[in-house]
Amino acid sequence: DGNDLGIRVDPKSNKIRGQLLDFPQIMLKRPTIPDKGNFIIKSHIYDQNASLSNWMIVFNSRDEELAFQFAHKLNECSKSLGIKVNKPKMQGISIAKDAKSIRDDEITKAIEKNAGIGMVLVFLPKQNADRVYKKVKVYCNQVAGIPSQFFTNWSFKFTKNIENLSVASKVLMQMCAKMKAKIWKVQTPVDVNVNGHQVMIVGADVFHKSMHESVTSVVSSYDKDFCSYYSQTSVQKRKGDDTLYDIAEKVKLAARRYVKENKHPPNIIVVYRDGVGQGQIESVREKELKSLIKGLQQEFNGKAVKLAYIIVTKRLSDRFFVSVQGQLDNPQGGLIVDSEVVKEDQFDYFMVAQAVSRNQGTATPTNYNVIYNDTDLKAETFYEMTYFQCFSYYNWSGPLKVPAVIMMANKQALVVGSTHSKDNRDTVESLKDGPFYL
Repeated sequence: DGNDLGIRVDPKSNKIRGQLLDFPQIMLKRPTIPDKGNFIIKSHIYDQNASLSNWMIVFNSRDEELAFQFAHKLNECSKSLGIKVNKPKMQGISIAKDAKSIRDDEITKAIEKNAGIGMVLVFLPKQNADRVYKKVKVYCNQVAGIPSQFFTNWSFKFTKNIENLSVASKVLMQMCAKMKAKIWKVQTPVDVNVNGHQVMIVGADVFHKSMHESVTSVVSSYDKDFCSYYSQTSVQKRKGDDTLYDIAEKVKLAARRYVKENKHPPNIIVVYRDGVGQGQIESVREKELKSLIKGLQQEFNGKAVKLAYIIVTKRLSDRFFVSVQGQLDNPQGGLIVDSEVVKEDQFDYFMVAQAVSRNQGTATPTNYNVIYNDTDLKAETFYEMTYFQCFSYYNWSGPLKVPAVIMMANKQALVVGSTHSKDNRDTVESLKDGPFYL
């Protein structure tokens, strides 16, 4: 209240108004509402035609029993998920007695020998796994053009307990997602449904890592349900460069994929741009936004395709708390703060999408700064679209801190950037239609 310096702090000065969005409906075979934001998939997934067929398991011959047990466990959990799992081709690799693990060239030769398979699952012990993983990923993504899954969980005990079925279920759903199955669908904002908006959502990021090339990553939705995504990457000419110089070309290709799927272009494109600091926003306006607007006009012959460009900032010192029975606590997921602490002359908002329990620490918000918007979408529609997107990442059954397109762009950039081959080969085109990097 007061002190020797005569300074008084208004006890209400840190109180601001926010709003809580309702949890979205999650569509599986039977719709469900998340409990505190999270949900457990125990019933059939959304895609009634999902299957794992024409696939192969590659393993060290010494681990044959383990590989067969895991194949059986995948088949066991497939029934409750409504996924058809065919018997895999089992490819054991015999290695020398003094060798600790199978080599990457032995794995790639096994895949090459079985041309035409649709998915490969590789059993790999953790020792030496990183080097082998990178080389096999490069081969699968840039040469063979098949999705791949690696299993290194050697603490897995093959019993009938629920925990092990859960591990197998997650691996199975991840594999099916890479093969373009729709594991679940999140409800779409009311405004999008009612007013006939054809929306394409885009996530964009740039990957930087020591000793690796800088890689741009763009992921875009191409179906009306926001369940199917087209993924693109490219190598920056200069390491460490954050500017997406080719954003116009990538969004044009994304729009063409949308047209191929829907037989009409999107009339609204919403771009979530990650990895931009406050000091870079003007550069983004000049080098990315202007070229994108011009590119869309060229692509659609001047037809009205509306655009929103949103800067996503994750690293913030801001914190928001709610008062529960006189005690401060983390907000439940879906908190929106769009007044008092936002910029008066701009459209920006904070969101705490993820649910964080008190013993996990404090929930950190994400800031969304809409630096360009010529759409007729309401502010509430942006809030809902952003929040619902946080539930659409198939590697996590609950809300993320950021929209799924951002998480997928991050993940694709990490996988491609970390495994990128020096000859600058691109990902095989057939893989770009699905999240091969999950």
